[in-house]
Amino acid sequence: MSELNDVDLIQSVARGDATALMSLYDRYNRLAFGLAYRILGNPSLAEEAVQDAY
Repeated sequence: MSELNDVDLIQSVARGDATALMSLYDRYNRLAFGLAYRILGNPSLAEEAVQDAY
């Protein structure tokens, strides 16, 4: 499913496709964590923020 573009993945997630959600998570987890860490300055809080976002 990772060959799909972001729009297609988001549409699939909106229809309840858990595999699409995992694909988005795999694609953006590191980026999201890096941003959260820069903002929060704490790795535990950053991980929690990323998990809450998904």
